[in-house]
Amino acid sequence: MGVMESEVLSLMNAADLRVDRLTPHYAIIDDPRISDGIFSEPRDLWTMVAQGELDAALVPFDDVAEEMRKRPVIKQIHIEPLSGELLFIANQKSWHERSQEMTDLLMLLRGAIEARGRVLLVLNVAEENLQEVLKLLPALRSPTVSPLAEPHLYSVMSVVPREGQPPDPGTASRWCDRYH
Repeated sequence: MGVMESEVLSLMNAADLRVDRLTPHYAIIDDPRISDGIFSEPRDLWTMVAQGELDAALVPFDDVAEEMRKRPVIKQIHIEPLSGELLFIANQKSWHERSQEMTDLLMLLRGAIEARGRVLLVLNVAEENLQEVLKLLPALRSPTVSPLAEPHLYSVMSVVPREGQPPDPGTASRWCDRYH
């Protein structure tokens, strides 16, 4: 099993998409939006998606991706960056016919990627310190602040990076920006 295959399986698990491997090349994925899974070489996956044999695939952003971008077959593929080194590719026809299902899957996968390296911080804060604490908290959007039963006391919840800054979206995202 290669590094990228391991990353894909880990990502799918983190997104609650359980993969039951039946053979080295075939799996069933426990989600009604996905009929089955194929494990193959990236070049083969690009070709199967372009030809409509597969609706979508997760592929590495690598030399194969760069090579495929130069071929006319790229017009038959919708590309979405997932992480710095991983792309979600879909057959254009399938993307249009099943856009809601694919968008839902992308949201699950992106959520799992975004959650990596982050933790949920929950703390109780006295009212007089609340504004000071809120200024200190990095949050994906906005912290949740709820009053507690005890007067002048609040519960504050925020998703914060485990350490340092959030990861760079990576070259795959920048590559897709240039492609589109």
